[in-house]
Amino acid sequence: MPAQNHFQLLGLPGRFSVDPADLERAYLARSREVHPDYHAVSADRAAVLAKSAAVNEAYSTLRDPFRRADYLLTVSLGDTPQTAVALTPAFLMQAMELRERLEAAGTDAGELVVLDTDLGALIDAEHAAVTTLFAGPLGVEILTTIRGHLNAWKTLASLRRSVRDAITE
Repeated sequence: MPAQNHFQLLGLPGRFSVDPADLERAYLARSREVHPDYHAVSADRAAVLAKSAAVNEAYSTLRDPFRRADYLLTVSLGDTPQTAVALTPAFLMQAMELRERLEAAGTDAGELVVLDTDLGALIDAEHAAVTTLFAGPLGVEILTTIRGHLNAWKTLASLRRSVRDAITE
């Protein structure tokens, strides 16, 4: 019997848009079913622990929008490296400009906060693009476009972590 994917494991439809309350309910119900404490006398303790770990991994993946999108792409396209879709020259220029803004800001808290806000808006735009694309028909071309948006999202999130590190220093 093939392994269930994360959505099947939690009894949820395999789509990007997931109601957080439904995800939480599904996780709690499934985790109670497979929790090792309820199977203390089980002859196969390792299998019980593996099921519990799988439920926890499914929940952890599906509650994070970026990880959920990445997971859906992997399920849909197979195991594709994130570098399979190159970032556009325009995005690379934008990322370089953002990096330069970070370097120019140095320890100026006000500039860093503005940059953090700008990055947040750009990340939100990538999230919105991914949400919109997943809502329509999903062919290989669309899934590849989504991968490009996820690569941009990941780059922006990395820059934002650098900004936040600079703010706390």
